[in-house]
Amino acid sequence: MVRAEGSPGEKVADFAEIQRSHIEAFRAAHADGERARVSQGLVVIPTDRATPDQRAKYQTYVENRTPRTAEPQGPGRMMFAPDLIGTSEQVAEALYADVAFREVREVVAERLGPALGWQPKASPAPPDDAPTTGSNRTTGSS
Repeated sequence: MVRAEGSPGEKVADFAEIQRSHIEAFRAAHADGERARVSQGLVVIPTDRATPDQRAKYQTYVENRTPRTAEPQGPGRMMFAPDLIGTSEQVAEALYADVAFREVREVVAERLGPALGWQPKASPAPPDDAPTTGSNRTTGSS
């Protein structure tokens, strides 16, 4: 949730743009600067394993909540991020298109997922004859 700037009736920036500006202002004022940690709360509904009935129920839920994301709400002019619904690929695409999400350095999969027992799929080892030029992701060196 963010507060819209301006007066009622004025066009406002979208939620993600406002949230990104808040993240930038926070980091500019924080002693850790760009390394300062931020969080982002979004409603994300992955439907990969949902039945058709479940998908329809979730879609109705999102549609009923969407009007609150179209314009500032109440005297405080609060804004809400749109809910994200779709397959994991669709959700990931929407997240990476979100300018505020691109400012977040830690994602659930990095911290919370492993704490709950989730482990990423192992990347296949490169063949022995693979070229060694370019970035080495293991050490971060070139």
